[in-house]
Amino acid sequence: MSIHVFCDACKTSYATCIFLRNEFQDQVTCQLLQARSRVAPLKNITIVRLELLACCIGARLADTVKKDLKLEDVDVFYWSDSMDALHWIKKEGPWKTFVENRVKEIRKLSE
Repeated sequence: MSIHVFCDACKTSYATCIFLRNEFQDQVTCQLLQARSRVAPLKNITIVRLELLACCIGARLADTVKKDLKLEDVDVFYWSDSMDALHWIKKEGPWKTFVENRVKEIRKLSE
């Protein structure tokens, strides 16, 4: 059993969805557990930062789902098509405050 978190964004919104993947007797099933979406702020914000926000709500939602369904020992896989957001999350660096705060939260929730 594993949890898969998908995150994405566009100019007007960002979203995440969580699937539970289960393998049993050579059969694989996937179930949508939960999804969240947000409208992008009116203030101009780059797509890359919206992608990072999508990753942030994905990490929050995955943490909530794991606790609520008592799935603390289940592997969680995070998926995003934003190489920049993934780079920020993976690498250490002096990022701007907005990025640094989101990256810290994502790392804390996805340990």
